[in-house]
Amino acid sequence: MLKGVHLPDRSTDSPGDSSTLGAPRPIRTTIEVPPTVSARHNALLLNLEARRQGRGLDELTTNSPEARVTELPTARPGFIEVWAPKANESVAVVLDNGTTLPMVRTQAGWWELADNTIVAGTRYKLALDGGQAHPDPRSLYQPDGPDGWSQIVDHLEFEWTDTEWKGVETRDSVIYELHVGTFTPDSTLDSAIEKLDYLAELGITTVELMPLNQFNGDVGWGYDGVSWFAVQNTYGGPDALKRFVDAAHDRGLAVLVDVVYNHVGKRGDHLEAFGQYYDPTPTPWGPRPRFDGTNSVEARELVLDNVVSWIRDFHLDGVRVDSIHSISDPSSVHILQELTDTVRALESSQGRRVVAIAESDYDTDAVMRPADVGGLGFDAGWTPDFHKSLHVVLTGERSGYYKDFGGLGMFARVLENAYVRERSHPDWKGQVRPAREDDSQPERFVVYATNHDHVGNRAVGDRPRDVMLGQTPEAKARRAKIAMAISLLSPYTPLLWAGEEFTTSAKFPFFHGHTDDAMITEVKNGRKAEFPGLVGDAMPDPHDRATFEAAKLPWEELHVGVHAEMLSLTRDAIALRRALLDRVGPDDEVRIDRTEIHEQDRVVTTIDRLFAGHAVRIERSQVHEADGWLVAHRTDGVVMAMNLNACEQWLPADIDSNDGVLLCTDGEAAVRPGAIRVPPESLVVVGPTSAAAAASA
Repeated sequence: MLKGVHLPDRSTDSPGDSSTLGAPRPIRTTIEVPPTVSARHNALLLNLEARRQGRGLDELTTNSPEARVTELPTARPGFIEVWAPKANESVAVVLDNGTTLPMVRTQAGWWELADNTIVAGTRYKLALDGGQAHPDPRSLYQPDGPDGWSQIVDHLEFEWTDTEWKGVETRDSVIYELHVGTFTPDSTLDSAIEKLDYLAELGITTVELMPLNQFNGDVGWGYDGVSWFAVQNTYGGPDALKRFVDAAHDRGLAVLVDVVYNHVGKRGDHLEAFGQYYDPTPTPWGPRPRFDGTNSVEARELVLDNVVSWIRDFHLDGVRVDSIHSISDPSSVHILQELTDTVRALESSQGRRVVAIAESDYDTDAVMRPADVGGLGFDAGWTPDFHKSLHVVLTGERSGYYKDFGGLGMFARVLENAYVRERSHPDWKGQVRPAREDDSQPERFVVYATNHDHVGNRAVGDRPRDVMLGQTPEAKARRAKIAMAISLLSPYTPLLWAGEEFTTSAKFPFFHGHTDDAMITEVKNGRKAEFPGLVGDAMPDPHDRATFEAAKLPWEELHVGVHAEMLSLTRDAIALRRALLDRVGPDDEVRIDRTEIHEQDRVVTTIDRLFAGHAVRIERSQVHEADGWLVAHRTDGVVMAMNLNACEQWLPADIDSNDGVLLCTDGEAAVRPGAIRVPPESLVVVGPTSAAAAASA
């Protein structure tokens, strides 16, 4: 039986008790939960017409003649429907040629229109009670922006070539996060296709696109999107996304999209003109969808149908759900449980691997634990402690959310456990975090040296290499190489932020394209106030077009100097990761983990843990804070030795005569029985020489 999960409300900054995270609760009695993926999933996956007809899930796929029946509302040519309980007497479809077509009231606030003259390309709006016409809340395309005409899209017109595509397993993933607007000079999905061969050759398996749904203005990060179903017009619209996904699949690349369900942007939103979609308490970024209580059903279905649209109609391989800790839902069945349930149903119906990844501020496996044992059911989750603890070690920064981190010993703990915080450890906001349980495979934790947030939420959007400790550019570059290699070769699933693979010089500051003065001022003041520990007076103007243009990747750097060195290292580290994964099976025996933390040549802390192993983990770490080194032993016999000292060091390690240097981020490394010579400010990976041969093959 599916059980609920109670998550502490992190939608505000107030401290809260997270001790109930993951506790099973009785299911809401008004929802019937079948034992298999059948009736309940049909209710989630099919639109109102299909549900009225009682069709089965298997009958209604995009590969059958009946596919049009399953098109989401307003997406099927010849048919438009809308939930508009605020309409008293009428709802009309207003075409851009001036024609007005009355809709028919059906049930529970729904209105519909069937008219064969409404074909793909038809532009229209919806007017309630003869008043102002608004874009369709479920529009698939807003060619003139969020306030303009909606346009009918026929998904069956696109000719897909990816019928044999089966997706990518999480264990095999190397994720590459990119922003379409800054990835290429043209800022479009079509121009991004030209870089797919480069990504595939690099060893990337999965492309993660920052939000694609329509936002206000022609540029922006996308997290203030408003039309959830419409692909951003300046990126090329829905057909451009289909071309991108089809081309990616042809090259063996999966594609994920960031989705934002914790709020809706403040400009360009028209949902509230039709119905009560929102909670009375907004977020600082915009209205908050209502997922519980009166009028919550349609807001929930809007989310679930949106997930279906991305995965079924655009062939995307999954979603990364933004800031789940900001999604408030006290229901006994959390909206995120229904979301991951829907993803599982889509995976079954589409016959390919489909994933849901969470960006979470919860330091707990409950996010990834199956729903039937009190979890949310995500396939994987972003793991912020990895970045934060590594960043502090390499840069020395301790302000803002970095104040909770520090020391190689803490980073060693993250290498082994994915998280560092304990239940009794309040974070920088005064909130108490739950301790992590040991029941998730390492590949379910997504780690990164940096991402769009940790670059963009800085004063000038500076990249990691810019802030590394070091008196010279060369010293900073050495530390950036350590960050790249350790994130790619940890036991967890790595994510690269676009441009980091060649340590780009382009910064990524926050930018937007709002046009009204009030919003421009609000964003500028909000950026200064939101991150007081990180934002200074030198912050670029988010509204200045030059801020956006400066964030575009300078691809001419790719084969020059330190950029070429980093690119070569990234390629080698990904190849080594692949070779090492191929050497191990999916399961290992039960082991004891031991972490030793040294200070002034003595062991000051020893941590033992007993757990059932899976694939590769860090089973033992040695740390010497004063001398600036860490040695981590993986369960596959590979050793990673990090030296942050300005001098070469011989570091203790359990290696044998068959081991050799597999990777060195800088300089020349060597091995001898019981020790590894690590150059200054470098990471050395040692293991069976057969792995090196496999990586270079």
